[in-house]
Amino acid sequence: MNDGIYRQDVFLENAGEGKYGLINCRVEVEKRGEVCTIRHYGSPRVLLGNFNMFPHMQIAMFACYLFQYLFHELPATTGYYEPFRFEFQEGSFFMADPEDATSLGVATHAQVITAVHNCMEKMKFGSPEHDNVVAGWPGTSNTVAVGGVDAHGQPFSAWDQGIPNGVGMGARWDSDGIDVGGFIWCAIGEFLDSEQIEHQFPLLPVYRNVYWRDAVGYGKFRGGRSMNAMYQIHGVPGVAAVSIGGFSGRPMAPGLMGGYPSRPVAFALVQNHNLEELKAQNRIPHDLYEAVERIEGDWMFKHQNSGMEMLVEGDLFLACAPSGAGYGDVLERDAELVMDDLRSKTISHRTARDVFKVVYREDNLVIDHEATELARKEEREARLARARPYGDWIEGWPERRPPEHVMTLYGEWPWGLPEGTPLVDWEATDELLDEHVREGGAPRWKEPRY
Repeated sequence: MNDGIYRQDVFLENAGEGKYGLINCRVEVEKRGEVCTIRHYGSPRVLLGNFNMFPHMQIAMFACYLFQYLFHELPATTGYYEPFRFEFQEGSFFMADPEDATSLGVATHAQVITAVHNCMEKMKFGSPEHDNVVAGWPGTSNTVAVGGVDAHGQPFSAWDQGIPNGVGMGARWDSDGIDVGGFIWCAIGEFLDSEQIEHQFPLLPVYRNVYWRDAVGYGKFRGGRSMNAMYQIHGVPGVAAVSIGGFSGRPMAPGLMGGYPSRPVAFALVQNHNLEELKAQNRIPHDLYEAVERIEGDWMFKHQNSGMEMLVEGDLFLACAPSGAGYGDVLERDAELVMDDLRSKTISHRTARDVFKVVYREDNLVIDHEATELARKEEREARLARARPYGDWIEGWPERRPPEHVMTLYGEWPWGLPEGTPLVDWEATDELLDEHVREGGAPRWKEPRY
């Protein structure tokens, strides 16, 4: 691969339930000869949140990229790490103190790896052999945990593993991403049948085995589609439900080469609804779009990382898995593929018209190719009219600070930590342990910092 420096920014947007705000993460990959250095910059440690992480966590997460993408045709081995060096900015959320909260650091490094992934794929794209370039996973997975006492009087706790395993993968340089591709951390994951869920738990899936419409990252090739589901509590007086995951209000993963990011996810509850009436009318919703259009009641939309909610029998909750990011310019997508996406309810007519700029008849999906070329030509001209030279744009960019209420976790604008904050070359060795522990002794008592 060619030598060079490749960069990608991603933004996290919470540090725990009720602790919402932007957190900056910048990744820089530099390749020189046979050595590749991966540098991590970002916002300060979050003392009151549990999304901090240790450097070794991010280094371990890098294996998911190495094994799944860069060296996917070779047997898995830690020897792949030999040419890589890792550096982390002092004082950042990558460098947690042993007494910091880190229980959801696993969600943080699943989001950060999307930036590492894009840097590495840009390197591949800029090299002589640039095939097999792929947009990344859509960051950390999510689900809804439910617990209580089942209809047999037995305590239970569960989640539908089909949600985190129903994630779409990023688009490829020559084709769309894999639909319901799996779980970012592993090669194989279960996807229970809806009947199994109903049999084992007091949950009735209203719809579940359908794709989430308008959720993929758009592009010349779109990201893989993901599942969306709605459940009804049945057979018990009530349950406790907790929406868990990493992030919600920001797009989950950036696209590649002009591709769109995947869509943010959320969690919804509906009480005092009209679902029974819809059942009697044979108008049961089959996806999120139809649920929003048809179900009347008390809707509550929650951040994906929210606290516990108590639901009673008959209440509904809705969840969506994130979809894959896109690859390439949307104006280069084959119009026939756009029509295929309409037939499969992957996208809406609005997306086909306003994003992909395809002109067609909605009643039979027959394309007007001449009008489509004209619409796309006009959009390209509009882009040029909106564009500004980089020198003009960057001059005022540092002053475009987001509102204060979303900056409580960010640190200094615009980079999080001051420029020039040193990087730490992280090489895990037994020197990290004191001599007493290396010789087999128990860790010694350390006075708490707080």
